[in-house]
Amino acid sequence: MVSYFQMGIFLRIAGITLKINQPHFMRRLSSAEKPLLLPFISSVCSSGAITVFIQEVSPRSVNLVHAPLNPFIKSISSLFPKLPPLPLRKRFNRCIKDICSCLNARQAQKMALLFKKEAHRCKIAISRDILIVFNTRLKRCDIFIKRKFRHGKCGAQYLCALRLLYRLIFDNSLKGIMLHAAGIELNRGGHAFVGKTGIGKTTAARLAEPDRILSDDTVLIRKIRGKYMLFPNPWWNASDLANLKHVRKPVPLKAIWFIKRGTKTIARKFRYKEALAYFIYQDSSFQQTGFFDTKLGIANFFISIGDLAKIIPVFGLEIKKGPRFRTEFRRFITK
Repeated sequence: MVSYFQMGIFLRIAGITLKINQPHFMRRLSSAEKPLLLPFISSVCSSGAITVFIQEVSPRSVNLVHAPLNPFIKSISSLFPKLPPLPLRKRFNRCIKDICSCLNARQAQKMALLFKKEAHRCKIAISRDILIVFNTRLKRCDIFIKRKFRHGKCGAQYLCALRLLYRLIFDNSLKGIMLHAAGIELNRGGHAFVGKTGIGKTTAARLAEPDRILSDDTVLIRKIRGKYMLFPNPWWNASDLANLKHVRKPVPLKAIWFIKRGTKTIARKFRYKEALAYFIYQDSSFQQTGFFDTKLGIANFFISIGDLAKIIPVFGLEIKKGPRFRTEFRRFITK
């Protein structure tokens, strides 16, 4: 482990390698994050790795820069001249100021210079306490995390930051698709249960009694040599279900299921246009796509989803919880 801290830690998720440059990265992870990320650590250095610099910022930092004319804030805001007035711009400005208020003057000046030189190549993702700046030309990513302590750790914010980064990579390079779904392997085929929070994705994955659960909250889909593959990943809700023994082994994607609760378990295949509509309006991950990014991210998401829906069958699936779901679901996939 000492060598990891000296040379940086390599994380390989869905075939994309990140080089994490942060002192004592593993020590900063929470007790929930560490077992989920450990299986994805790679000892192999990749020439195409994306270099990631992570910095925790704290409201207790000295030299706070609250000024609205701070050059760092101006540099970021100038990239979004056509943001809608309310409430998106209000939320964006508040988050930028909250993050930037934790940077000291030297850090703000350094980031402002980076934006000035590379603004047209920088992609941005943002959440309540996380700011990500990804330079596509330099393959460099700067992540700022507003520190929230839980028992001396930083909560689960590292996993959240890495998920935002992967979404940024996928949506801006056509390298893959990220969906808010549970992924399983059954009879050497991959299936994704897509749905909103609380609809029963984890329950459906458990009741299906699959050979392997790849994740219960997020699925990563990539097209490898003409085939869509479903990849294991570290983003789980119910970490007790995590089966991370074969994290380098993806599975061919066979079908996508948009689930909802019902009085009985029934399935219906969607036509192409109906499938596209469900991806846009029912997959909540799309609501996070492109909010603080250029139109390219949104366009690429549409292109990727359009190609996927032409090849992979998409179904609507009503679920009645109970022991019979396993038998009924297996009957659907063998038809």
